[in-house]
Amino acid sequence: KLIYSELKRFGGLAILLVTLIIIAYQRETRSFFTLLLPLILSLVWTFGMLGLFGIKLNIMNSVIVIFIFGLVIDYAIFLHDSWKRAVSSDDRHLSVTSGAIIISALTTLCGLGSLLFAKHPALHAIGSTAFIGIVCGFTAVLLIVPMGSKK
Repeated sequence: KLIYSELKRFGGLAILLVTLIIIAYQRETRSFFTLLLPLILSLVWTFGMLGLFGIKLNIMNSVIVIFIFGLVIDYAIFLHDSWKRAVSSDDRHLSVTSGAIIISALTTLCGLGSLLFAKHPALHAIGSTAFIGIVCGFTAVLLIVPMGSKK
């Protein structure tokens, strides 16, 4: 119980700190919601998919959810900034940054997703949670950020 209590507390603290950083970094309301919405959506989708596939939360995959939270905000910030820059100048920066984000997501997905094939239940839980979370998070970023980054 203590571990779950700590995970809830630190998960909430992570959400609060990320929100404060986004507020400090993006002073526009639209940019704030453009960055925060994929995080919320990815968490809802991830927990929904975990429930759908009957994957119970445990200590190992709870930590992975917090890790994925950090990845999703990184993807959102990089894509949002490059999209805004592309709107004001050329598209070259957007294509380079988008490619880097896609490669980053795919390599992380492959690395952590390989744990899906682990026989140990804890490693398998990490792999399945990471796979679902990265797919949900990356999809949320690709759907929300371009719409919110337009002028």
